[in-house]
Amino acid sequence: MTMNSRHFAQPGRLECADRPAVCSGPVRRAGRFHHAEAPRGSDRRTRTMMNSDQRRLMLYSAAVFNWLACLILLPSSGISSALGFTPLMTHGPFDHFALLAIALFGYGYWMAAGDPVAHRGIIVLGALGKAGVVAILFGHHFLVGDVNLRQALLGLGDLIYLVLFILVLRRLPAAARFR
Repeated sequence: MTMNSRHFAQPGRLECADRPAVCSGPVRRAGRFHHAEAPRGSDRRTRTMMNSDQRRLMLYSAAVFNWLACLILLPSSGISSALGFTPLMTHGPFDHFALLAIALFGYGYWMAAGDPVAHRGIIVLGALGKAGVVAILFGHHFLVGDVNLRQALLGLGDLIYLVLFILVLRRLPAAARFR
């Protein structure tokens, strides 16, 4: 696509040299490029649901959520039995592998918070992981009675983060979506 000479690119934003506050970039109409003006009093950055600082904060909080879940679910901590989550985890090796995976996902969220655009793939994996937890926990175990209400409430956090991850993925710049 050919750019009009009146436009110049800045990192993360396309502005017009003569009207930087209102132009959202060139729009092709009738074979020519015209300025597409944003509604008065609004900016492209304010029209999105989450700005970049909010995305980063959400990803940092997702990392902390995962690490706290590891601490709660670790059988030797005693927290899960005190909260009535038993029998959830035992001292078996596969339980420890699951806790390791949860902790590593948390580290991935922490990395993605530093640069969500560059680490979009980690956010996609996180959304898939959260969807898997929600599907297994609510789609099977809760319905057949293997999980009590307290355990299901812990999984509710995964459902909330799943929705937030999807919103973040939908709002990332288009250039980051198709690498």
